[in-house]
Amino acid sequence: MPVVSGAGSVSRGVQREDPVFKLSIAMSAFTRSIPDRCFAAFLSILLMIPAGWGLYTYFTIDHSDDDPDWIVRLFVHVGMDVVGVAFLLSVLGLIWAVFAPAWLSRLAQRTREHFVLGLAAFLGVILLMLAILFLI
Repeated sequence: MPVVSGAGSVSRGVQREDPVFKLSIAMSAFTRSIPDRCFAAFLSILLMIPAGWGLYTYFTIDHSDDDPDWIVRLFVHVGMDVVGVAFLLSVLGLIWAVFAPAWLSRLAQRTREHFVLGLAAFLGVILLMLAILFLI
C-alpha cells in the first residue's frame, strides 16, 4: 500500500537494502539524549587530556639537538599529526556533546555515505592499477 508523504510524493514503504543504510541504523544507537551527550563529553575530555599534553610537550621542547635522520623526523612528524587529529576530534566531540544540533546527524549520515563511496572508488582505482600493471 503506498504511503503519501508531506510533499505529495508517494513512497512504496519498501525498506532500503543498501549497506550504508544498515550502517546508519547500527550507528544511530548514539543519540542526542542527555546520557549520550554526557558520555560523549566524558570520552572527549578523556582523549583531550593526553593529546593536549602531547602537543604541549612537543611544542615547548627545544628540538635543535634532535636526531637529524630523516626517517626519525618523518615518524615524529606523522606521530604528531595523529596526536593533533586526535586532539581536534576530541574538541569537536566536546562541541557536539554541548550543542548537538539536529543538522549534525543528517550531515554525519551524508558524510558516511560519501566516505563509503570514496572508499569504493579508491578500491576501484587500486584494482585498475594492479590490472594494468599485470597486463603490461
